Amino acid sequence: LQAPAGAISLGPIDTQGILNGGNIGITAANEVALSPISAASPIGEGGKIEISGTQITVSGNLTTSNQPIIFNAPVLLAADIAITSAGAGSIAFADSINGTYQLTLDVDTGMVTLGTGIGNLTPLQSVTISGNAASESPEFAIATLGNIQLQNLTAPQGLSLSSQNGGIYASLLSTVNRTNAGNVTLSGKTI
Repeated sequence: LQAPAGAISLGPIDTQGILNGGNIGITAANEVALSPISAASPIGEGGKIEISGTQITVSGNLTTSNQPIIFNAPVLLAADIAITSAGAGSIAFADSINGTYQLTLDVDTGMVTLGTGIGNLTPLQSVTISGNAASESPEFAIATLGNIQLQNLTAPQGLSLSSQNGGIYASLLSTVNRTNAGNVTLSGKTI
């Protein structure tokens, strides 16, 4: 779906399939507004989901399996959101994620690639990332009002995690770098 000279606003999209899910590509010259999207498959490959525009406003969950979910613009949460790419699928953000809602990112064996930050303009309510996550952004930051829960986060150029009223819970935080390791800054009620 393309809007080379305008915006796109969509209701729910469902391309689930028993054997394989259908791919979903959305490109707009301006803003993209999304409701729930599902391209999952219970036994095969889900569909690839890729969204591009000047800003992506998300108001529903996104789900696929064994395929990537890619956001090629800043993301604004308009509701509590769960983004899931099961199996070997991945989730990738090219830019920031903001909004006053809860965000859950869930991958099994795939990777969550994070852009320039989470909550850098508007702190999220909470952030939960299940699986491995990484960012190459200088001084990558996550800011929330509530809890930050991570499994493994790698940010070679440094990272800052800040929770105003909650805790920070992580299995592994790494800023290992070939030359100079980045700094780690943590601020929360419980760490």
